[in-house]
Amino acid sequence: MRSGLCPLSRTARRPACTRAPPMKRRTTELLLLAAGTPAVLLIFALVEANAARTFAWTDLAVPAALLGAFVLAHVAIRKLAPAADPGLLPIAYVLTGTGLAFVTRLDQELAASQVVWIFAGVAALVLTLVFVRSLEEVARYKYSVMLLGIGLLVLPALIGREINGAKLWLRLGPFSFQPGELAKICIVLFLAAYLAEEPPRRDLSLIHI
Repeated sequence: MRSGLCPLSRTARRPACTRAPPMKRRTTELLLLAAGTPAVLLIFALVEANAARTFAWTDLAVPAALLGAFVLAHVAIRKLAPAADPGLLPIAYVLTGTGLAFVTRLDQELAASQVVWIFAGVAALVLTLVFVRSLEEVARYKYSVMLLGIGLLVLPALIGREINGAKLWLRLGPFSFQPGELAKICIVLFLAAYLAEEPPRRDLSLIHI
């Protein structure tokens, strides 16, 4: 069993991790996180300035917690998946920071709860890295993952609850969530496994798409 969550090669059923040493990838990831931090702080500052609020040091709590969550994710990836793509986590960091900045402008209490969910997401990432040590394990069940994604898309239409005119939510006790968001993950996993298995096409005409 291979470790490190290497990406599958498109022309062979084996990981394609020969481009850069694993630790060099993790150093690149850390540098990209550091480079993204000023951008995230600038977005928070611009949002705060647009809201015409007086700056307080407590305003740094949310971006600091966000950075802490992604540093924890980086440490987990460094230990459990050193060969993983170094660009994905920094991209997720900047996108999450952008969204969180706008949520903070609208409702600071809601932003705090979103930070809690971000840490929950990091915990889910760590558990995934612990139990899924090779992408080949996931690729083996790609069609089952696809069917699960389709089922998640259909589920709200059957037993979902309507909010603001849209029947997209499921309620589990005190929590509500959109199964469609989990379905997106299933679709990405299926497409990644399928495209890695299929040989590359030279003919890009519409009939083959």
